Amino acid sequence: RLRFPVFGRLARLNALARFTSSLSVLVQTGVPFVDALDVASSTAGNTVVRRAAAHIAESVRHGGRISDAMAEQPVFTEMVVQMVSAGEDAGAVDVMLEKVAAMYELEVETTVASLTSLLEPMRKIWDDLVARKLYITGGCGALFDGAVALRRHSPTCGQSASFVLSDGNSRMGWIPPGFAHGF
Repeated sequence: RLRFPVFGRLARLNALARFTSSLSVLVQTGVPFVDALDVASSTAGNTVVRRAAAHIAESVRHGGRISDAMAEQPVFTEMVVQMVSAGEDAGAVDVMLEKVAAMYELEVETTVASLTSLLEPMRKIWDDLVARKLYITGGCGALFDGAVALRRHSPTCGQSASFVLSDGNSRMGWIPPGFAHGF
């Protein structure tokens, strides 16, 4: 799921935003860090993030630094690792995790906005194709499935024509006025 272009990146960012936000809140309320990692990893909804959190928890249980354990996990960027390291040095990991969560949330919003602007032209084309198909089939009749071929070669506009569908069944369809001689 994480390797699917664009959408995989969005899923990863969203999972990381949920994870770091939950972790920040749990640590701020006084939950021990290892316990907070276990709880926060379940909110991520992502196996890769859960595994990374389990690795970090194991490292911290054995006395390792949070940032060192994060650096070993490819899901966390170098900038995030450096921010957490700075938080550890300053004794404010919870504050840094909150900033990391805000950064991920902003990145999710930006990615969604970019995707929306990219997909909008395709949606308009799809809408146009559906509207044309409705116009061709008379607007209120059933949409014709599959490849449609005219049985009569040049029906008069405004008259019915016989169509053969890809499944071999025949249907009658109305040729709208102004529609130029068939398909």
